[in-house]
Amino acid sequence: MQMQKLKGVIARREGATLVVKADKGGIEYRFNASDLGDAETGERVDLLITPADDPDDISTILSIKSKKKVKPIKIGNFNTLVGHMIKTRDRLNATLAEIADPDAASDLREKITWLDRGIDLFS
Repeated sequence: MQMQKLKGVIARREGATLVVKADKGGIEYRFNASDLGDAETGERVDLLITPADDPDDISTILSIKSKKKVKPIKIGNFNTLVGHMIKTRDRLNATLAEIADPDAASDLREKITWLDRGIDLFS
């Protein structure tokens, strides 16, 4: 038994067995599905294995190369957004001082509260 690298695609599932088709040579290797965790058909794999002597037997996985982490999206500058939120809040405060209707006043206070939260969040 010789160790070898295997890069390929999970071709199909046969009960508790996953069949991986190698990129080079198109050889198929069988592995216990539990060894590959929650791998799905069509998923690419990069493994270090010891192949079975008989092609129909189960091969052994020595290590699984981890997938690259997806980098988070960088958030741009929020100064413009915060500036607009502050202007809107000031405008709503001015309207609140002029308004006499209690229902409209409570609605404006709610909007002002949301804007204050947003300004605190993005500042």
